[in-house]
Amino acid sequence: MAIKRFTVKEVEDAARDILLDTNEGAYRFEPKEIYSAMKDGLLRIRHERPSSRYVGGLLVDLEFVDGSTSTSDIPAVPGEDFKDYEVTMEERWKEAVVYYVVHRMYLKDDPDTKNDALAERYFNMYKTALGG
Repeated sequence: MAIKRFTVKEVEDAARDILLDTNEGAYRFEPKEIYSAMKDGLLRIRHERPSSRYVGGLLVDLEFVDGSTSTSDIPAVPGEDFKDYEVTMEERWKEAVVYYVVHRMYLKDDPDTKNDALAERYFNMYKTALGG
């Protein structure tokens, strides 16, 4: 049985749906911001839940993989193809990553629209998704 992983696009799309940021021509949050928050969330999950470092029982480095291409960093200018990269983490952690990204976007939102209550709510949802 193949181990299911998730893609950068799956995380971005799910986070944007929650944030109501789906107008591709005029995103409120730039893809680079989403990807940066995603990378921070992935690192945080690996720290808080060491079992997330294993895929199919094998210890793996955190990378973004597309076929034979892999990187551990977000490209300086992420192209559309970066969205298709898989994260070297099992799918069961995707929900926590999405909630962490949403939390971060609400934290950094413009001062006049910043919503601390929503940021806190999604951080709590992130913790619940981690099982803690």
